[in-house]
Amino acid sequence: MRLFYSVAEHSVHVSQLCRPEDALWGLLPDAPEAFLCDIPAPLKELPQFEPYRAAERILQGAIAQRFGFPAEQPRSVTEADRRMLEIEPRDLFNSPDAPRPARAPRRKLMAITHPWQPRIAKARFLSRFREVCQKI
Repeated sequence: MRLFYSVAEHSVHVSQLCRPEDALWGLLPDAPEAFLCDIPAPLKELPQFEPYRAAERILQGAIAQRFGFPAEQPRSVTEADRRMLEIEPRDLFNSPDAPRPARAPRRKLMAITHPWQPRIAKARFLSRFREVCQKI
């Protein structure tokens, strides 16, 4: 079964997992994709995509400047994004009956049981945006 999973939902989760003072940054690390197309990370790493990465850095810098946070992404946002990159494939691409790899217990990860419909993702993103903007 194919599920819709939005960048907005991903961003809300990242924002919730990072340090509270980095929550706005956690909502916006993928903001350049609103102006550029979303390219899968493995492709972005190829040398041929350096112009794309340069454009992404310029846009991210402008967004950071607009919202008054440092141009360099905080470590807690990077860590939260990586945690989501563990959770999303586990919950979105594996069937419930698929065997899980055995590994040492780690901190409890959140679960994505029912991805949000587009209108719900938009509403929750905007709600989270208003919430974190009130705190700064």
